[in-house]
Amino acid sequence: MKSNQLEASKSNIAAGDVSTYDSQPGAANYRRAMNILTVALLIGALGAAVRTQDVQAAIVAVILCILFAFFYTMAVTRIRDRLMLKIMWLAGLTAVWVIMLPIIPVSVYCVFPLFFLYLRVLPDYRGMIAVVGATCVAILTFRAHLTLWGR
Repeated sequence: MKSNQLEASKSNIAAGDVSTYDSQPGAANYRRAMNILTVALLIGALGAAVRTQDVQAAIVAVILCILFAFFYTMAVTRIRDRLMLKIMWLAGLTAVWVIMLPIIPVSVYCVFPLFFLYLRVLPDYRGMIAVVGATCVAILTFRAHLTLWGR
């Protein structure tokens, strides 16, 4: 009987309804791993930011990393808010990431936590569209560093 209820609840998951996902085995470990990954990526971005010769650019980069951490924290901790509010936190986080890209090129890797947040907040087609969009932004921004066809 319990498995039938679980199957019924899985088929009726609304966008932004994370209660079903949070009750799954391993959900806490998944969230913890994503937080550790995000902190590690931000430390790498901060390391790249402080190595620059331009002090003003370094200050801007550090402020952007702090803003990314703030928006990420709000997006993760406010996961039970209304869907529109969660989308606004994700949009702010995405905007900070896009601004970071030309200033700190290594911040392109911060797209991975964004992927998981998109899919957690929007577990339907909108999450997949957001992942594809962020992937396109990351590739287009990082295209100068790509080696294509042996060049």
